Amino acid sequence: MKKWLLYGALIVIVLTALFLRVYRLNYLELFGDELDAGYQAYSLLTTGRDYKGHYLPLYIESFSEWRAPLLMYVMVPFIKIFGLNEWGVRLTSAFFGLVSIFVFWRLLRFGKESLVVLLGGFLFLAISPWHVQYSRAGFELTLLSSLLLLGVLWFWQGLEGSKIKMIGGAFSFGLSLYAYSTANVYIILLVALVVGIEFARLRVNFKFLTVSLVLLIVVALPIISQVLSGHGADRFRLFSVFQNDVLIGQVNDYRKIDSSFLGKIFINHITIVGKKIMGNYANAFGYSFLLGEGDVTFRHSLHFVGMIYWVQAFLVLIGLIYFFGKRNKSKSEILWLGFLLLSPIPSSLTIDGANHASRLFLMVFPLAYWAGVGIKAVWLSKLWYKTWLLTILGLLLLLFEFGFYQNYYWKHYQRESWRWWQYGYKEVMSDVDALGSSFTKIYIENTYEPALIRYLFWNAYDSHLVYHLDDEMKLLEGNWHYFSLNKKIRFVDYGPNLDQKEMQSNSLYIVSQSRNVPGDWNWGINPPSGIKVLKTIYNPWNQPIFYLVTKNS
Repeated sequence: MKKWLLYGALIVIVLTALFLRVYRLNYLELFGDELDAGYQAYSLLTTGRDYKGHYLPLYIESFSEWRAPLLMYVMVPFIKIFGLNEWGVRLTSAFFGLVSIFVFWRLLRFGKESLVVLLGGFLFLAISPWHVQYSRAGFELTLLSSLLLLGVLWFWQGLEGSKIKMIGGAFSFGLSLYAYSTANVYIILLVALVVGIEFARLRVNFKFLTVSLVLLIVVALPIISQVLSGHGADRFRLFSVFQNDVLIGQVNDYRKIDSSFLGKIFINHITIVGKKIMGNYANAFGYSFLLGEGDVTFRHSLHFVGMIYWVQAFLVLIGLIYFFGKRNKSKSEILWLGFLLLSPIPSSLTIDGANHASRLFLMVFPLAYWAGVGIKAVWLSKLWYKTWLLTILGLLLLLFEFGFYQNYYWKHYQRESWRWWQYGYKEVMSDVDALGSSFTKIYIENTYEPALIRYLFWNAYDSHLVYHLDDEMKLLEGNWHYFSLNKKIRFVDYGPNLDQKEMQSNSLYIVSQSRNVPGDWNWGINPPSGIKVLKTIYNPWNQPIFYLVTKNS
């Protein structure tokens, strides 16, 4: 009976996790980074090059930045099967989201956790708003976490005697460097954590450990130059607290007032940066981030729903109290405590790392684990039996929180976050493709959001033709700055208002409500004289955001 109950519970949790991650993946529009990754994967699929023309690049060049390449490479088969659309892009993240859940389960199994911890941790990870959010969009985080968790599992198994698994762990750790920029910090922390736990028990084979670490370096070697001194290093310097101009400016301002010896001791670059790092770290465990609005970026969190559930937070606290009150602490518990404490460090080293859900994403796994331990602690205390009413209320509260989260996500989130998902461009670019054949030139407004990648993606534009494209609006036509994709299509800065004198007959113009139309004037209802509105694109609040117009002859 227990066996069948276990299998039944597992099946229900797995099906729930699958549903939450793949149901209506096209519910939200693809935003810029997703479009960029998808079009890069499409270019790799069709030409073997990124859309800037680099052959099988180890670091991928986009229009606005350089990106770690692994997400785009693993996205290729999904684009091949499902096409250049939401499913082709997002199923990659959904797939690795599920992979990370199963690797998490294997880690708990290898740590010989009790059935209660297994099911509790598995459940909280499966229904986690934090984990689901990143599994339903084209982010690198589920891919990164799958590789890092596999690295921890296999490295741990290797240190326990399986040499093949240690090789696999080294390879997985090395590969994670190609997934996301913070992996270079995580790898050092996680390898040190696992080795340190086994070293304390005098079970480390240093000869084979050295061989494995050399293998890790060999796997990572092709990208190490980028991480240390190339485009990856440039990206870290951009967000690092150590070279931030604002923090340096604070030190200089204080020095102007007090340049004494004591002033230099108390206020200097080390103390200011250290204060920022500690503040970032502490905030990762704070109410505002975990249970309040989460990340300020509306794509990364729901704002109206916490990163974790209140019930989970309560169980995490119980689990940690239970752990510190024990005499004999298992290797698994020490691993997950270390995992929890180390997870915020990479984000803490960045200037905006105080509530950055992407850089803090690995916290989701130890938080799920300690919630499972909290359930175990309640069961061992027999409180679940003596205060059964409290247990039922806890389950009902979790069910209510989950229902609240799902209701908000499907009924309200799209309406409230539409601007963050850059709503409307899919329809605009599809209409440009459908109507464009009737016009000799097409002008697309390019200041509301960079429109080029949106046109390229939604029209599956041949990436051969954009290898050397300069997307800076340097050219001038009348009073409009622009750049051309080809002889027909131009991306334009119209200025604050669309000057009708600049318009030409037999041309199509894409106009932004917020950038090019004064006030709340709705051209779809009352167009200006001399302009014919072919179509108006509305946001979920039924407010106009784009117009497709031409000169009225």
